Amino acid sequence: MFGSDGLVTDGSTSPGPGLRRKVSGVPMENHSRAPASCGTVIVTGAPPDARTIVITREKASPELRATAAKTADVIVAGQDKVDLAAAVAALADRGLRRVNCEGGPHLLSQVAAAGLLDELTLTVSPTLAGPGAGRIVAGAAFAARPLTLAQVLTDGGYLFCRYLAGSSGS
Repeated sequence: MFGSDGLVTDGSTSPGPGLRRKVSGVPMENHSRAPASCGTVIVTGAPPDARTIVITREKASPELRATAAKTADVIVAGQDKVDLAAAVAALADRGLRRVNCEGGPHLLSQVAAAGLLDELTLTVSPTLAGPGAGRIVAGAAFAARPLTLAQVLTDGGYLFCRYLAGSSGS
């Protein structure tokens, strides 16, 4: 999964080969910089010939849904916005039970608030930047959940941390 900024960065506004990445991709929310197709979930992955899955909301433009259906399987999950739990359930129904989510603080917040986060990977880079203290989550508040450090890898001063959440962290 990836947040709507991923679409802007990719320079692509339609589900198709331009969105194919090694990691599954998912734009989740409407965003002021995002193209009109946001509010949908784009899921791609290996093998390279796999058909893209677009998960969108009921209120998404019928024209955009029809366009997406030309090159992708379209699933509706949610009325006004994509319902993450319904989206993950729809993917599981297709046998896609492992989801790697790459996104910004809003997407991570939504995933955590929906109780869908079972693992967090966090990279700490040896770079001092500022000003401003941001968090890795943003948006609506949700209950704090303890994480358990499961693994740390280092390379060139970078720390690659893997944390487990909930029952997987116990």
